[in-house]
Amino acid sequence: MGRLKVAADALNRLGARRGRRSQCESHEVGAGATGRVAPALLLPFALGSLLGACAPTREAMTAGEIGCRPGELSVHDEASSVGWAQSADTWVAECRGRRFICTEVTTSSVDFGWLFDDSVDSRDSDVSCHEEISSTPLKVEAREAPLEPRSEPPIGGAGFELGSARQATRERCESNGHAFRDEGAQTFCSGAAASLGFEASTQLTFCRDVLCGITISQVPKSGWATAFKDLDARLTDKYGPATVRRVRVPSICRTTEQFDRCAQEGALDFEVRWQWSRGERLRLVLDRPATSDAASLRLVYVTPPDVRRGDSSAL
Repeated sequence: MGRLKVAADALNRLGARRGRRSQCESHEVGAGATGRVAPALLLPFALGSLLGACAPTREAMTAGEIGCRPGELSVHDEASSVGWAQSADTWVAECRGRRFICTEVTTSSVDFGWLFDDSVDSRDSDVSCHEEISSTPLKVEAREAPLEPRSEPPIGGAGFELGSARQATRERCESNGHAFRDEGAQTFCSGAAASLGFEASTQLTFCRDVLCGITISQVPKSGWATAFKDLDARLTDKYGPATVRRVRVPSICRTTEQFDRCAQEGALDFEVRWQWSRGERLRLVLDRPATSDAASLRLVYVTPPDVRRGDSSAL
């Protein structure tokens, strides 16, 4: 018990010298009238106290994680959570107008033999930082009634005409050198029946053997933002402001490279929709559909099967 008393006294002296106290040290666990920690209850906290006595600054730990020099960083809102043999510290770091949430998880191996021999305990620390999620709400522009379009709704796209019979649609696909195939309830043409300026596949929807939906899918190798903006601008010029516009770029997807990565990983969910009074709809979508493992940029044309009139110069 004499060795325990010596170790306890040493640890109490060490705790008094430390500049930063952990959550466990901020409570008088098993303390007597003098406020000193009882030796028998001190053992579970001994390792963390010794190994945590000297630590690098928050700025130094954060710098390499977010790419800012320590002198540029501002650290605040520090908090701690401590458990058995593991603890976690969190803080907010700001640099060049951007905010990051950082976490340091520390795991210690507990070996009580250090009180009696020369055994060595270990302490592993892992720091990670991520940019704070924007609190700006998703912007959705919607109207209670459909827009009065600047022109008639499209009657087709990609060289196919909505309202066509299945056989005529098949002939249109195959006459342009593409494969027409049915996959269950879905029908596909391996390409467009007219030049679009980009490579695309086409999904065809039939209502009672009448073409009532066309989906043109594009998967850019790069330049996703440019491809989306180009289609958005062309459709807006033709049909006017969209009925619904849901386009929000997360802060981690702002550069060209970040945007491409976010698009390919399915982290983006964009929709711009034009809608006419008789049920015709045109959608520009960028997301990863539930039926696919890959993200895509899509134009979706939908019209009720009894509607035939429209703008034959559709995109």
